[in-house]
Amino acid sequence: MRRASLLALVVAGLLAAVLLLSFSVSRYNVKQQRFLDSLVDFLFMNAGYAALTFDPQPAALDEQRIAFALRRHRSTTHNEVKQVAARYIARWKLAAIPHLAQASRQADAPLLEGVARALEAIGGSETLPVLLDILQRHRIFERDRPEDLRGQPLNLRRHLAQALGASRTPEAAKLLIDIHRRVKAVNPMWAPMILSDIAVTGHGAPFLLEAARRAGNAKELDYYIWPLARTRDPEAMEFLVGLFARPELAIRRSVRDALDQTAGPAAIPAVLELLGRTRDEQLMGWIINSMLDDADARHHPEVVEVLEPLLTHPALAWEARYALTRIGTHDAYAAIARQLDRLDPGDLMRELEYASNVNAIPLIEHYLRSPDPQVRRMMLYRLPEIFVPEAAPLIAPLLADSDPWVRKSAREAALTMDRVLFWKGLTELLPERVGTSLFYALRPTFFGAPLDHMLPLLRAMHGVGVALSALLALALLLGMVKVIEPYRFDLFAAFLLLEGFVGDFLLIEFGRDPWLLIQAATGCHLALLAGVLLQPREHLPGELAGRFERLMGASMWLLMPLLLAFTTPVLAEALRYAFHGAAWALAFLALCALVTVLVVEQWALRWSLLPRRAASERRLAALIWIVLTILLLIAMLVWSGHLWAGGRRDDAVFTLIVAVPLAWLAPGRLPGLLIDPNAPAPRPLPPVPGERLAAADLGGLVVLRPRAASWRAALLKAAIVLATAVAAAVMAGWKGKAFSVLLALIMAPAGAAVATLALALLVPAWTIHVRGGFVRVGAARAGMCFWHTGWRRRLVLPLALQRALGAKPESDDTEQRRALRPEEYAWIKDVVERSARA
Repeated sequence: MRRASLLALVVAGLLAAVLLLSFSVSRYNVKQQRFLDSLVDFLFMNAGYAALTFDPQPAALDEQRIAFALRRHRSTTHNEVKQVAARYIARWKLAAIPHLAQASRQADAPLLEGVARALEAIGGSETLPVLLDILQRHRIFERDRPEDLRGQPLNLRRHLAQALGASRTPEAAKLLIDIHRRVKAVNPMWAPMILSDIAVTGHGAPFLLEAARRAGNAKELDYYIWPLARTRDPEAMEFLVGLFARPELAIRRSVRDALDQTAGPAAIPAVLELLGRTRDEQLMGWIINSMLDDADARHHPEVVEVLEPLLTHPALAWEARYALTRIGTHDAYAAIARQLDRLDPGDLMRELEYASNVNAIPLIEHYLRSPDPQVRRMMLYRLPEIFVPEAAPLIAPLLADSDPWVRKSAREAALTMDRVLFWKGLTELLPERVGTSLFYALRPTFFGAPLDHMLPLLRAMHGVGVALSALLALALLLGMVKVIEPYRFDLFAAFLLLEGFVGDFLLIEFGRDPWLLIQAATGCHLALLAGVLLQPREHLPGELAGRFERLMGASMWLLMPLLLAFTTPVLAEALRYAFHGAAWALAFLALCALVTVLVVEQWALRWSLLPRRAASERRLAALIWIVLTILLLIAMLVWSGHLWAGGRRDDAVFTLIVAVPLAWLAPGRLPGLLIDPNAPAPRPLPPVPGERLAAADLGGLVVLRPRAASWRAALLKAAIVLATAVAAAVMAGWKGKAFSVLLALIMAPAGAAVATLALALLVPAWTIHVRGGFVRVGAARAGMCFWHTGWRRRLVLPLALQRALGAKPESDDTEQRRALRPEEYAWIKDVVERSARA
């Protein structure tokens, strides 16, 4: 329990350090304010995002939380924090207004800005009395001299005007019109901002139309275009569409952008009327490309009727295809399908990149079934960019296409779609409105911008891991390495395998034949899995292995040809399909996270500080291997069921047959779960004389190790591990966004684990084992040893260990020539004799 508590503290401390460092280099660490204030703001912002996602309508009013959110508003607070704080308070809607009214009595300008932001987020006529009280109490907008205006914070005035607009009342519109007239006389540069707030009230269209018609020049007219578009008033829409006849190019562009970005569906009728009467192809292209190419047009079915004849227009075909693809309704794609025989497949596929829903499936299927292999290849290249998970089953028939280039393209498209389906499965576990947004947020790539700059490094590390897995598997199979610390070695091998299977799925997508690379990597990992699980149990001289152990050891060589030749390709396919299931993927990733934490523990909490029983370590390692094997078997069974349901029954049966060797691997570690009633319990040992050796009894096995040569060496190792974690964290948080900073919490433990294993491989740890009256010495690297003395009755120290203990063979002093002092040797001899009697 104490060790678990210490482990939790170490991991929590590492993650806290990584979070602080990643945050310190991000844009949320505002340089003009204290670091602690910025950190609290950042933590509140993430908590606010979580509350807006999972608790958007809290049942009971919490005044303390409202007060805490208001305190986030300072003159130097990051703007995103202010936005989240306003939305956070607005969750309580009308119930929060009395508390905001009480807070508004203070004269603190940043606090008043927070109140205004919250009232704006709440909106409605109920907010108007509070806003009027703020204006009157603090005399805002009443002093109209230029020096008075400069003395009032612009942000406060701006958000108060926006809050008045959000109240959507005639009184607010009248007040804003009066404020605009008075401000315009003293500050013409700021006055146009109030026009938008007048429009938002819903009662300012007559004033804006009258003022726009009185505009004396194009520059003055331009001030009213965007506010008029925000009114969404039919008369305002007709006026704006009429401005397309103006000769000024700047006016026409401003009208186009305003109608596209703010008017929404309200502008569609006036725009369609203009399309029907104009013959200006440039203007028609502008309108189609800007105002009829998004979700706003979906509410007007007549848009499809207008655009369909233009699909074959010599000058407007591209605009029509692009608009219909972006509209994305069933009718839009049906209009394209009716013109398929007259459309060039290459031209249409360029627009299909913007297809993002299931309505595009008929078009995709049409081109994937094309008799022209070039068309099939083009569609396969576009398929990952389309980001439609429902298109994944359409790829399977092309994996056996008659054209070799189509088969290659189909395999590459399938690999990418596997990642899309994996991400889709994970996001479906979240609330629908959150999961859907998060799924499309990472388009067009699976990783998205926060990880794009890390991909080359991640792929390089994964490649090294695959090569290391292959070498280790070969060494185990040929008996070139001896496992002398099973628990440490099991963690090392399990991390290699878990990272390997995840990396094979996410990172291998390059080369002339990526599927061949995936199969090769899976073969390396499968060979390592067999080599680890079927390692013979360690025996002392004179002990004989049981029949079960001999059978498992001999079966390793019998299974390897079958595993590498038959099970490997099937397992590679099964794993990619298994990652589509969110439950299986989360279980696999959770096991990977557990092993990563245990690897970091080996660096952070040495066994000499709090020893653990060898039996418990053996059971924990056996449990990890059995769970991993079961997950792989589940993947094979799920894949077999998928093949059976798809009519490929021979392949389904073959999958079950080649899964038998995988099922045989699990019993190899079942004995590790059994509790031996005769196993000795750990006993406290008397301290080793001197300060050079540390010892611990793990339960029948006494382990001695030389203490660290100096505090500098230990500090250097710790610095390497922490530096790797920090480097991963900083790279993950490079972009400075909240998602990037939080991503550092995932990357940092993995970086620390990689550094820990690298040190364990490069820096050998001399170990002396005492068991059953025998003693052994070896230099362990991640729990394995390429050379050791073997179990002997007498202690034999290699020269390298003698040097590590400070022996000087050339000295004339007998004491300096000895590696061990007499009292240390006597202590070890006594322990060996006691273990022999036990």
